[in-house]
This record gives sequence, structure tokens and C-alpha cells, in this order.
Amino acid sequence: MPDIGQQCGPAGFQPFEPVCAPLQRREGRLKDGEHYVIRAAVPEDDAAVMSLIGGVAAEGLYLMREASEYGIFDEAQECALIAACDCRVGLMLVAETGTGAETGAGQLVGLLSALQEENGRFAKLRHGLTIGVMLAPALRGRGLGTLLLAAAIDWARAAGYRRMRADVLATNAPSLALFSRFAVEVRRPAFARLGDALVDMLVLGLDLTQPGAAAGRAEAPAAAPLAPTAAYAVPVAPAAPPPSGPWPARDVVLSDGERVRLRPGAPEDAAPILDMLNVVCREREFLLTDLFNFTPEEERAFLSGFQPAESLLLMAEAAGGRLVACADAQRDRGGTAAKTRHVAWIGIALARDYRGRGLGRALIGQFIAWGRTAGIHYLGANVFASNARSLALFRRMGFRECGRQRDAVCIDGRYVDLVEHAILL
Repeated sequence: MPDIGQQCGPAGFQPFEPVCAPLQRREGRLKDGEHYVIRAAVPEDDAAVMSLIGGVAAEGLYLMREASEYGIFDEAQECALIAACDCRVGLMLVAETGTGAETGAGQLVGLLSALQEENGRFAKLRHGLTIGVMLAPALRGRGLGTLLLAAAIDWARAAGYRRMRADVLATNAPSLALFSRFAVEVRRPAFARLGDALVDMLVLGLDLTQPGAAAGRAEAPAAAPLAPTAAYAVPVAPAAPPPSGPWPARDVVLSDGERVRLRPGAPEDAAPILDMLNVVCREREFLLTDLFNFTPEEERAFLSGFQPAESLLLMAEAAGGRLVACADAQRDRGGTAAKTRHVAWIGIALARDYRGRGLGRALIGQFIAWGRTAGIHYLGANVFASNARSLALFRRMGFRECGRQRDAVCIDGRYVDLVEHAILL
């Protein structure tokens, strides 16, 4: 979607905004005596940053995109991102080594990005940062990753952030060692494809408000296991042909006998969708955003991008054409990453008077059916821990809790967990 506007909650409450705390340049010597410098990235680093990312991506073991998939980004976009990381949406650090490191002419060999969740679009998530670390192969195991992470943690605490998150493949032993102070909050089974195998993704979290916490990593409490639990086979092609035409509309009968029409959304639905979503947003307890401030033209452009083979947008219409639900299932990273093309995420918004009547169950059932025809293997959903009704609904539909990101969401000054659910199709 386009950028989403925000509004404050109750009178007197203001969403989190970081303190502008510039990173102080750090330098010293690595374990083997080589000089290093850690500093904030500047737009002029764009080409070197892209080169480092491309090299690490080419290894195929650590990043969620293949090297060829970074072609969708260019240096101008990277330059703009670096420029934005000046305490507005986070910080980007680079590490240099070599004879010119002292004067800023060294070789760029390390990168750490610490970005607000969803790049700061959602006020409910702005108190948290997502961490990504990349090192040139020759610099691994020499202490540079630890130095980059320590600099980022010190900066984040000074800026007032409450939590950090890192997503790490379960097969990435060096990164798991680097993030040993983080707790494993979520385990997403069979989430990423590496060659001929599917591997788990671990969501690691660090509470920045407790300097002495997380001295060692501990697994989150075990939830009901998702089958299979050991080795994962790469999913075969779906038995049914992938959807090509519009997803078929159907009528469903709710628990009280009312009949509701489920149908795919279309660009001409833009205005009623925005009206309905903003009504749910004002309740503040269910959606990440506080306001959808798109123009109807922007929303129409967004809706025109839904293709049955890639994503599904469903509307629920009651008598008289009233829109009472809007829900979607979209592939991870928009389907642009080969490693997670088998992953999709569900989002659902229901009108208040249509909750608890079987409509949510019908929508989820449609997404499961769509996923099986579209080659989706991992169907996931994130739910606020305070939303007991939705948590129970996903459990009844066969989803299992994969874990919870602690205090990930701030609702008017109250911190709640974000609970992740998934079903393997």
C-alpha cells in the first residue's frame, strides 16, 4: 500500500519518537591487529553498500533474497534509504578496514542496518528496531560483527528504543552466535527455501529497557508443534492448477442464519474499503495502522495489483451491498523473493457487528483453499495478544502458535505481544 498516515490515540498520548542521538565514530583494532572504523553510513556509500549486499547475497546462505533479486533496487534507492537513516527511521552503520580506514578511505567490509519496524510507517511499532548485519567473508570470526552490534545497541538505547529484533535462519550458526544476547521469541517452521530444503526462521528479540537482561539466549516456551517437525521436504507443485481467472464468489450463511456474499475485491471498491477500514482503525485494538489516509485513486491503484496467482483480496457484503469485512492474503515480500514464495500472510478486518458470527472462519477457509491452489506452503498471521477472539479463531482453524514478539505493539502507551500463527498446507 502507499504510505499510511498516523493519528494519536487518546488526548495527551503521543506515539514514540526517537531522540536524535548521532552515532559517535568508533575505531580500534580487531583480534588480529587490523585497524577498523565504525561510522554512520552516508549517501556516498551507496555503491559500496550495494556491492557488499550483492556479494553476501551471492553466497545464498544468509539473506532472504537471491543476488539477482537485488536488481530491483538501484543505487539511487539505496542512497535515499541511507539518507533517511538519520534518526528518523533508524540508523545504518558501516565498517571499514585497511590502510585508509583512519582517513575514511578504507574498504567497506561490514554493514548493520537498524530500522524501525515497517520503516516507521506504523506508530504502534515505532519503538522497535529490526537489525540486519552483513560482513564480507574475510572479516567473519574476527570480532567485527560484535563491535557493530554493540555500537547499534548503545545508539538505540540512547535514542530511547525499547526493543530490537533480528530474523535469522536456523542454519545460520555464525549469526546465532552473534545474537547470543537475544531471546528466541518465534520459530517459523519451513519458512525459507535453501536449495532442496526448507529451513526454519528464528525471530530473535532483545529488551533494550533492561541492560542486564538477555545475557544468554533462551528458547521461547514451546508451543504446539507444527507438523512436520524435523526435516522439511520442498513442497511439490499444487495438485490443482494455479488460479488464473478471478477467484469465485460464494455465499456463506452466518451462525444466526444471515447470508453474506464473499467476492474478490476490485478497484471500484476503493472508497467503501477505505471507509470500512478506518472505522476499524478507530477502535485501535485490531490493526497496526491508525488511519488509512489514501486517496481513492491511490487505493484503486493498489487494488489493481491483486492477481489470483499471487495474492487474494476478499470482500464480504451483507444485504443492501454493505461492506462488512475486508481481508487479504499476500505472499511474503510481495512474492519477489524466491526463498519465500511459498509463504503468505493473512490480514482480516471485520465490522464490529459481524464478529463472532462465523464470518472470520469463512474468510480464513477461503484463504486456505486459495493457498493450496497457489502453491502456498506456509500460511501465517499476526495477532495482538489482547485480541482473544482472533487468537481462538486461528487455533480452531488449525493454525498453531509459533511464538510471540514481546511488547512489539504499543496501543496508547500499553505494550502488548504480537502473536504469530501459521499452518503448513
